[in-house]
Amino acid sequence: MKVNSLIVSIFLFTSVIYSQNTIQYNYRINNNPYKSRPYVGMELEFSAQKKCLSEFEFSISRLFTGNQNFIDFKQKDKVLYYKYKKKWILFYDFKTKKGGDICISGIKYHLSFKEEIKVRNISLDKIYLKPAKITQLHQPFYYFNEKEGVLAIKTSIGKMLIRDDFFKEPLSKEEEEILN
Repeated sequence: MKVNSLIVSIFLFTSVIYSQNTIQYNYRINNNPYKSRPYVGMELEFSAQKKCLSEFEFSISRLFTGNQNFIDFKQKDKVLYYKYKKKWILFYDFKTKKGGDICISGIKYHLSFKEEIKVRNISLDKIYLKPAKITQLHQPFYYFNEKEGVLAIKTSIGKMLIRDDFFKEPLSKEEEEILN
């Protein structure tokens, strides 16, 4: 009897330790009627998956990669790091507004801060990924909050995507102009 209860206890303990809370974020075109599922394609609408690995670590797909690959992140003392070859590397420092370098799909980018914006009483850092060796005429902008993550994206074709779990109502024209 003791052996069975010990095995059950170990099973329950390990399942709690290794379980991951997964959240789906939907990025939808601002002012479009909400649909049950987003369009396919990051220039229109898409869903990102966030796996919470611990209190300060998480993995997220599609947000910067454009595909189902995940990037591991860790946030500590207002600094966001990503994991590359088993090392934690600077992604973005919310205090100093400095970004690091990241390689996505074989292309090296530098994360750059553009400006701080306030919409609906929340501060957003407008950031973009600048390619290191190529010129990009139209680039997406990411509107980043330290606690909530990426809340809006202006795509490279000029569409404003908002995260529908945070923005329950579409942005007004004035709010969208503030983000531009």
